[in-house]
Amino acid sequence: MSYLKNNCRIRGVNLLSMLRIVKIINDYENKKTNELTNRIEVLIYSRQKMEEKLKREKLEENSAIISFYDTPMIDDDPYCVPIAYPSDIVVYYSQNDDIAFENLQARGYTEDSYFMDCNAMAKIILDCAAKSITKFICQCEFGQSRSSGAAAAIAEFFNHNGIEIFADYRYLPNQVIYNKLIRALAAQNFFNQIGV
Repeated sequence: MSYLKNNCRIRGVNLLSMLRIVKIINDYENKKTNELTNRIEVLIYSRQKMEEKLKREKLEENSAIISFYDTPMIDDDPYCVPIAYPSDIVVYYSQNDDIAFENLQARGYTEDSYFMDCNAMAKIILDCAAKSITKFICQCEFGQSRSSGAAAAIAEFFNHNGIEIFADYRYLPNQVIYNKLIRALAAQNFFNQIGV
């Protein structure tokens, strides 16, 4: 170890100094993440269940909505009209069809061209969490795939328990949405921390 400590230099900084710098960065990142961790509740709804809920009760003020809806295939397609949420709730609308990874190419997409608004969604999610939003409601047509993919990413990022959504037989999380959103959340969180 003394050889490494005395002789390993990276641009004038010895290994011990580099390890201290890495520890400081990790401590800072853990502190910032822990401020948000374990205080975020994630719920999954279908269009029908959400419309029923909106008729029965007012959404909590500390809630934000991630709402997925389809692209129109025919004129006046009812599945292609987003739910009209109350104006006092933060809502992010995402118009993306539910397409599994293995079917992207057949539908004219690549992994890069599908769910292109993942960075904007990640920014909204992190901004809401920073403003004390404690509940994210993810909604798609059937409440099984797109919404559960986004919910799993949010749960994993904040609470480290996104696997619970994958393990729940009620859901079939869209893996492309999950993977792109979890990466976008991590990248956006990093950019926020360094002030970019």
